[in-house]
Formats: sequence, C-alpha cells, structure tokens
Amino acid sequence: MADNTQLSTAVGAGDTIRDIDRGGIKTTVAQLDIGGAAAEQLVTGAIPAVGLTIQLSANPVIQAALYAAGNSVGGLLTFNNAYRGVTNPVTLQDLIVTDKSGQNAPLTILFFDSNPTNGNYADKTAVTFGTDFPKIIGKVNVQTTDYDTINAKGIAHIKNISAILVPNATTTLYAVIVTTGTPTYVSTSDITLKLKLYQD
Repeated sequence: MADNTQLSTAVGAGDTIRDIDRGGIKTTVAQLDIGGAAAEQLVTGAIPAVGLTIQLSANPVIQAALYAAGNSVGGLLTFNNAYRGVTNPVTLQDLIVTDKSGQNAPLTILFFDSNPTNGNYADKTAVTFGTDFPKIIGKVNVQTTDYDTINAKGIAHIKNISAILVPNATTTLYAVIVTTGTPTYVSTSDITLKLKLYQD
C-alpha cells in the first residue's frame, strides 16, 4: 500500500521529518541527508490504530417458572475476551435484552471488575453480594417501558450508555441479571443479553 504523507517539516539542510500513514498505522520517520546519501530513520515507533467495537451475547439457562423480585435471572454471566488486556477498559455502548415469552420484566444488569466468588448469584434465588459488593463497576436498568412487543416477544434496546468498565486483572467481563419484577418465564432459553462494547 502506498504511503500517504501527512506532514513534512524541514529540520535541516536536506533533512525532513514526516508522518506517514500505512493502512491506519501512523509512523514518524526522518529523511536525513548524510554526505549526499539519504537515509530514512525511524524516529518514533508505530502507533497502532486504536478502538474496536464488538458485540458479545449470553443466553443463560433459566427456569420456566415464576421469579420473585430480587432474583437472579440466569446466574453469573461471563463474557470472555471482553477486554483486550487485563488493564484495558471497555466502554459499554448499547445493551439489548430479548424476551421470547414477552414478560418484559424490569431488570437490573450488574457488572463486576473480576469474578464475584463470594456472593450468591444462582438462578432464581435472591442475589446476595457477600464481599463482592466492591467489585461492582456498573449497572444498567431496563424498565418495562423500554420493551417493544413484536410477535408476542419482548425487545429492549438501551442505547448510548457510555459506561466505562475497568477490569481487575482479567479479560473477562462478569455480569448478573436481577429482576425487580415478578416474571413467569415460559422456557429455559427465554432471555438473551447482548452487549455492544468499544475496546480501548
């Protein structure tokens, strides 16, 4: 691919310094005139193009039963490789909940910076945090009014969330869905949660 010269600045007799763009990777080089022979020297390392938008999905096994307010829906959810690295944050942009039974229950989705191993998040039981409470790094509420019902199925799309989630020595994002209503789900695969994430 041909270089696209973005900047050229004279730095001395016969010398120039310029930024070039090779397929989205910017590199600064110096063109040096040494005794009449030009030599191109790398001045700064390549700066990789930043940012990648991904979508991750979870379809937890739930119970075809009545849930009480405060119950976990589907237990602990793990989104592997949500983060590029163990210290690289992501920005939660959008969140989609689909409900095949059309219960359209209000939900709160909690996010943790590392594996919450000290609380209770089992499906269809009351959520308790134990010592996991400080691990919470975000939440998104889905209200009954956020759903549209089409063909007796519920779809909620929460847009423009812009929540920055920072991991704690992991590339996995952990989440728990908590219902604040009393839905009666019809099948064990009724609920799907999709996350649109921007990886830094």
